Amino acid sequence: MGYRQLFEELQQAEYIPLVVVSDGGTSIYSALRYYKISKQQRCHVHLLRDLQRGFRMLPKRMKKDRRKWYLYAYAKLVLNSRTEVQKQLRYEHFQRVVLKM
Repeated sequence: MGYRQLFEELQQAEYIPLVVVSDGGTSIYSALRYYKISKQQRCHVHLLRDLQRGFRMLPKRMKKDRRKWYLYAYAKLVLNSRTEVQKQLRYEHFQRVVLKM
C-alpha cells in the first residue's frame, strides 16, 4: 500500500490527519504535499536508531572516540525527556558538554 492510497482511505473515512510521524524515509513527502499536510516529524525511535548506526564504534576505540559516544548518549537523553523543562535542561547540558570537547 502506498502513502497516497493510505491518505485516500483516511480521507474517505472522513479522518483528516493534522500531523504525521514517519520513519524518515523520503517516499512520504510527495503524499504529504499532495494532501497539504504541513506538519510532519521524525519518529524518535527511528532517529535514535539512525544516530546509533552513525555513531557505531568498537569498545577499544571508545576512549579515542569519546566525543562521538557523548554525542549519541546525550542525544538519547534529550530525546527521551519526559517534560519540556527536562528536555530544555538536558539540551543545554548537551551543548555545554559538546562545546567543551
